[in-house]
Amino acid sequence: MIWEDRIRTSIAPIIKLNLSFLLKTMELKQATTILRIFDETKAKDFYIDYLGFVIDWEHRFKNGMPLYLQISRSSCSLHLSEHHGDGTPGTKVRIECDNVKAYHKELKA
Repeated sequence: MIWEDRIRTSIAPIIKLNLSFLLKTMELKQATTILRIFDETKAKDFYIDYLGFVIDWEHRFKNGMPLYLQISRSSCSLHLSEHHGDGTPGTKVRIECDNVKAYHKELKA
């Protein structure tokens, strides 16, 4: 009887700990928007120079390969890709923002 109590009290927390992950549900995180680009210079002119995004990082498997990069402005981040099959041309993206009038004024300046 004493051994049964010891086993019960020593194993019970372990069983709860190990099985607790089964009780959690999947949690969805932020979606990543991937937009197709065809010309690196024109894409940077538009997203960086005109819209005011900054480049977070760029990646190419090697020189001459398609570019894949992340840009951001405030808490909005987008991925831009030269890879065939990434982001269909004509894709629409909705970005929630506040004070859109001030942003419009900034773009016109």
